[in-house]
Amino acid sequence: MFRDTRNSTNANDNTSSRYWKPSWTNGRCSGCGEIARPVFSLTSFAIHLRGIHNDKKAVRQRVIYLFSRFIKDARRYIDKAFVPAILNGISVSCKFSPVSRCLRLTFLDVQDALPIVAVLPEAENPGDDVLIKATTGSQPFDTHVYLYESVGTLISLERDPDQQNPMLQAAFGPLVQELASAVQRSASGVQPELVQVLQVHHVIMAIGAFARGFPEPGEVPPPTAPSWVAAFEQPSQAVLQALEAYKSYRIIRDAVSALVGGSPVLSQ
Repeated sequence: MFRDTRNSTNANDNTSSRYWKPSWTNGRCSGCGEIARPVFSLTSFAIHLRGIHNDKKAVRQRVIYLFSRFIKDARRYIDKAFVPAILNGISVSCKFSPVSRCLRLTFLDVQDALPIVAVLPEAENPGDDVLIKATTGSQPFDTHVYLYESVGTLISLERDPDQQNPMLQAAFGPLVQELASAVQRSASGVQPELVQVLQVHHVIMAIGAFARGFPEPGEVPPPTAPSWVAAFEQPSQAVLQALEAYKSYRIIRDAVSALVGGSPVLSQ
């Protein structure tokens, strides 16, 4: 199932995608019981400079997709003790726990993988709705959706509220703040630029993806479930306020509809 973890330092970018195509990419996690030992080596590769921080966009997007598949399929076998280090490797700005010396040296100068930067496509014809075009079909932002869902899945593995709540705040705190700024900007009466509207859409989608990483409240026996359900009240309110401020834009209405329909935690 697993390939030699020494490949994680191979200088050839083609290794990145080949290394992240073990048997579980066929749709099921074959032999997941083996994950307990090499899981940190695998995830360390994903957050390596040759992985999700790769400077080549195509390689970066492919590795993030495969990484998200791995996290989703193998979640039952990932030791929660590894979670803070993996999360810190994904994001160098959101501190989920004290960073180990190894990760600090490795990721000091890399670009953070989590921040969202909306980019409007060019209009091919006069009258084209670039917002609809930017949110229809396969888009570069899909990569962020996969990544945020993986972050949610990883954080859901920690069931201790004292440990989990700081990680929740570190992950969705910047998203909530960004929506609050967008709502405040709208309340000032200034017409938002289209790229700002698209940014709001992306942030809402990221919050929904993050929530999808968590099991449905009914799947987890009390008292664990109420811990994160309560924590999601803040992003839920932020999304509703953004909807009220930007409800005239179809892509915002569609994003909220997708969030409510696909995220049981947020639709409570």
